[in-house]
Amino acid sequence: MEHYYRVEIYNYDEEKTIGGLMSAIVALIAKKEGIKPDIPKDELAKVFANSKEPEVKELLGILNVLMQGVPYPEVYLKDKENRICLFTEADFAQKRLFLELLNAHVESEMPDCELVYCDFELPPEVILYKDEHQIVISLDTYKAYHPGIYYAAFEEDE
Repeated sequence: MEHYYRVEIYNYDEEKTIGGLMSAIVALIAKKEGIKPDIPKDELAKVFANSKEPEVKELLGILNVLMQGVPYPEVYLKDKENRICLFTEADFAQKRLFLELLNAHVESEMPDCELVYCDFELPPEVILYKDEHQIVISLDTYKAYHPGIYYAAFEEDE
């Protein structure tokens, strides 16, 4: 079995994860822009693209690096509510510095939160899609194979 990594944002007050990597980025940018992150996606994209905030530009740069070359698989796009994306081991290692930079923003703007990750070992038959960057699994697979352990290891000093 291979290792795959899911990055999420953990809220220590609520003692649970409150979203994945993309929700962390969107929430941070929306907060910087003084808008709610649940506005229509096309409106949100316009706000992000037209931002003059230096930190928003940095967050968009981090997002660009994290998502550079990563395809949007149809199996995920058709059912985002019931599909989960995980990093491959190689892509996770390659993007670690940018995850650390993103975590610094999370901790600065949302003091009760930080990025965490969990390490999944999955058999090939539960993977719905795989490329060099990511895999897609079902929500049921995520729940069934979740290791129950989160690692908070995105500190810049490490």
